[in-house]
Amino acid sequence: MNFAEARDHVWQLNETAFAGHADWRLPTVAELASLIRPEPKRGGHCLAPALDPIARRLWSADARSFVSGWFADVDVGFIGHADHTCRLGARAVRRA
Repeated sequence: MNFAEARDHVWQLNETAFAGHADWRLPTVAELASLIRPEPKRGGHCLAPALDPIARRLWSADARSFVSGWFADVDVGFIGHADHTCRLGARAVRRA
């Protein structure tokens, strides 16, 4: 989904009080960075994906500019930026 669709997704979660809560939001870059796992050490084994493989690149709530925002690629392990029209995934978060 593009960035507007990601925001709409979060709005819909709040509108329907998904899981009994109406305080859903897109995560910050720092929160997304916490999903990035370190590479296994020599002789280590590959780790299972942290998220569904479909949602490897995730929008953050943080803006880079008026027309672009930050995202995390939790599969490859980096933070990047993309134009708001790019199609990435979205994961809503809320306070614990």
